[in-house]
Amino acid sequence: MKRSLVTVRKLPAVAESEAPGTASAASRHDRIANDRRADRRYRIHLGVTWKVIRRRQVLESGTGYTLDFSSGGALVTTSRFLPVGSYIELSVAWPARLHNEIPIQLLAAGRIVRSERTQIAVRIDQHEFRTAAASRRPVVMHLPVTAPPANLSVATWRAAAY
Repeated sequence: MKRSLVTVRKLPAVAESEAPGTASAASRHDRIANDRRADRRYRIHLGVTWKVIRRRQVLESGTGYTLDFSSGGALVTTSRFLPVGSYIELSVAWPARLHNEIPIQLLAAGRIVRSERTQIAVRIDQHEFRTAAASRRPVVMHLPVTAPPANLSVATWRAAAY
């Protein structure tokens, strides 16, 4: 079975000038220095497909990858400029697998809060994990191998087992 290696690195949480345990450091509680984000960000590069949606219609779509991720947002590369305020849906190929077998997709939706050439910052308002399409990889069941009972033929036993 082929496995992929994903490296996740925590970004600095508190400015170096704030000593741990000080009132200033405690009041910020793991916030990044000079940053309004309340959620810890992780540098992780995952494939993503995106759709800009307005009034239930897809206006634009494309692919890219995540640059960093948190529970409240993501920094994503795009192939073109996307306007701030647009509603966007992201589908991220998640590195973990359900039962170490079934691929998982993270579906997230939110607003673009910052846009710079080919990068967008998205505030995630809702998200869910889904299993990827079943047709990609069938689930293989490993049944124990046993001998048929004495009163059944091999053909009858096999038909009953499946």
